Amino acid sequence: MATVSCGQLQCVGVGSVKLQLPEGGPAAVEVVIADKKPLDFDFIIGMNGIPPLGGVMVNAQGQVQFGTEGAIVVARADAGINVEEKDFVAAYDPTTSTWTTAGK
Repeated sequence: MATVSCGQLQCVGVGSVKLQLPEGGPAAVEVVIADKKPLDFDFIIGMNGIPPLGGVMVNAQGQVQFGTEGAIVVARADAGINVEEKDFVAAYDPTTSTWTTAGK
């Protein structure tokens, strides 16, 4: 499978797991098992894993909080955003509220 950094990971299996937050019941999510750590992380939660966990917030220090159903968070950009790194580019279109990415 292709990674966000435009690399490749070998998929060695798929399955379902239940994640337990300190509050609330377990959240069932689908998983893809790779042959090595993606970007050297133990695991990465994709966009489809966030709703079962009750949402997510990341603060300016990079701390992550799941189960944010009681919190109100709004973010919006009125102008386009372009990010260019050595191995990928990303662009935000405010008219469609979408990001487009490509590897180099």
